[in-house]
Amino acid sequence: DTLILWAQIGFIESQKTLCEKIPFGRCMCGRAALSRKIEYAARVDERHENRYEGIGPHGHYCVPMLYRGKTLGVITLYLDEDHPRDEKEAEFLASAADIISGVIERRRAEETIREMAYYDSLTGLPNRRMLIDMLKHMIAGSRWKNRFSAVIFLDLDRFKIINDTFGHAFGDNVLSAVAQRLKGCLFEGDVLGRAGEDRIARIGGDEFTILLYEINKPDDVVNVIKKIYSTLGVPFVIEGREIYVSASMGVSIYPYDGQHAEDLLANADTAMSKAKEEGGCTYSIYRPFMNEKAFKFFNTENMMRKGLERDEFFLHYQPQVTIKTGKIEGAEALARWQSMESGLNTPADIIP
Repeated sequence: DTLILWAQIGFIESQKTLCEKIPFGRCMCGRAALSRKIEYAARVDERHENRYEGIGPHGHYCVPMLYRGKTLGVITLYLDEDHPRDEKEAEFLASAADIISGVIERRRAEETIREMAYYDSLTGLPNRRMLIDMLKHMIAGSRWKNRFSAVIFLDLDRFKIINDTFGHAFGDNVLSAVAQRLKGCLFEGDVLGRAGEDRIARIGGDEFTILLYEINKPDDVVNVIKKIYSTLGVPFVIEGREIYVSASMGVSIYPYDGQHAEDLLANADTAMSKAKEEGGCTYSIYRPFMNEKAFKFFNTENMMRKGLERDEFFLHYQPQVTIKTGKIEGAEALARWQSMESGLNTPADIIP
């Protein structure tokens, strides 16, 4: 175990360097961390193993911060040389250390809860809840600066085959590797011009979302997509196996394709579905007709369910004629749907 210098007042550079990392048991601080008891020194003595250039005469209280028997850190107070040890002082310092330890543990617990609420446990990326907050922030910034921004909805192609073939644990390793590779390629300076991981999220299964803040023009999104395809095109080596991964992507652009977070996300998802329909391993930019088509299909499905309940389906018989003789040799039975709302529907009306 090692103590890391976290906060200090008045340290000179050589002192900071020397005290940056102190193993348990070494020097006054390390002894207090190991023994879990207050270490006192009236002056610099042999216990001061870390001596820096320019060290002056002084004494020490080194007070361990403990929580449920575990050492969280050490508070070190510098004293005038030959300052006598006072038990009331020591008792007060121990109480202060206990309070600070409680605050630290509470803060850690809050951070853990926040991680569970806003971050994906597998990849460490923001989850859907955090993504919505990120989207709102992106939209507000773009609106304020009158700039474009974009949402890329990425879905891995045929990922179910990987899960079914090698198991879900293997699939999880693939998802983690994809997440790391996306972070590595998306936040190089030549792509987005800034660092940070607050622009990519895993929102479930094999779906990832990428936010592009303040792009100069919509065409810039295509350059990022090309970068992603180039990165994913390199095979992954998972548990000694070489795995090839491709993805379908959909794009929505603020302000053209939505003014609100949920709208931009939904429209990027719709565009991704269009890319899937085209065979995958490609991208599609959102167009309004995509939602019209999806709504029509959804509405037709609901009407068909009601049509079955109302017995609106019936058979048409289409004769099969031999060309040479002109005789009817048989018939093909075809289901037809006479809807109360839309009348007679052709196959083109039903089959997307």
